[in-house]
Amino acid sequence: MLKGFDPQGDYFSLKTVSLKRDEDVVFLVYASTLKYYCSFSLALDVLADGRQQTVTVTDHDQPFRVTALQSKKNQDGDLETDVEKYKVLYVAGNGDFTGKHPDQWRRWDPGKYARAREEWWEAD
Repeated sequence: MLKGFDPQGDYFSLKTVSLKRDEDVVFLVYASTLKYYCSFSLALDVLADGRQQTVTVTDHDQPFRVTALQSKKNQDGDLETDVEKYKVLYVAGNGDFTGKHPDQWRRWDPGKYARAREEWWEAD
C-alpha cells in the first residue's frame, strides 16, 4: 500500500483534478472485499470542452471483479491466506518463490505452492 494512503472514503468528493490539453493522469483504484465476491465498473464525471459527461471505465467492456481471500489463523494466531482452499493460483512478483518469473504470472497448484511457501519461510 502507498505510504500515507487511506483507501477509505470518497476522494473525489473533496478533490478536483484539472488537466491541460493532452495531459493525462493515472489513478490507482484499490478495491477489496473482506467476505464476498463483487463486480463493479467506475463512473467518472468529467468536464471536457465545456460539456459534462459520465465516462464508464471497465475491464475491456466487462466489470472489474474482486473476491475475498480465503483465510486461516496461523500458529501465532494471525490471519494468513489459506491458499489450499483454491483450485488454482496465479502468482507473480514476491509471491513467486522460485525467483524465475518475477514479472510474469505463473500458475501454481495450491498444495505445491503451500509447501514451497513453507520451505521458503523456513530457509529465510
